[in-house]
Amino acid sequence: MIGFFVLPSFSSTETLRAVRVETGPKMDGKLDDECWKQAIPFLDFRQREPIPSSDPSEKTELRVVYDRDNLYLGIICYDSEVSKVAAKCMAHDQFQPFRGVDDDVVRVLLDPFQDKRNAYIFIANACGARSEGKARGERYSLNWDGIWDTRSQFIDGGWSVEMRIPFKTISFKGSLTAWGLNA
Repeated sequence: MIGFFVLPSFSSTETLRAVRVETGPKMDGKLDDECWKQAIPFLDFRQREPIPSSDPSEKTELRVVYDRDNLYLGIICYDSEVSKVAAKCMAHDQFQPFRGVDDDVVRVLLDPFQDKRNAYIFIANACGARSEGKARGERYSLNWDGIWDTRSQFIDGGWSVEMRIPFKTISFKGSLTAWGLNA
């Protein structure tokens, strides 16, 4: 099974180690389960907007663990002004460009074939609303509906998201020891 994720950045490629655990987290949006303590957080995010490749204005943490059946992603989005986090939408598949929904979201693209052209996309906001689809090149569509779960939670200093993606939900190249991931 997978062991590493390659995270593309503007200047280089970083590696994040996924940790195998016996038991995945309780899906409650909090990253306080024992399995999250085993994961090494990825912290080296770069800003995409408004200035590409610049230092982010707020810190973000990403952790990845997996068990026999599922991939789990845990993300903490710190925010010095938590009251200004935009989280209004609860409808499924509303996080498409030009739909008018401007919620703060986490977007995760998984490239389980390492072709750097196609990916599964999973999106969640701070209320727990979600969208999923497939990306091809620079475009994505939310027409694909995969079985997965997400929970979000406001926490002191920001908000957090847990995602559970069953391996049977996505196709992947079984011989690979690393997948692409962009968050």
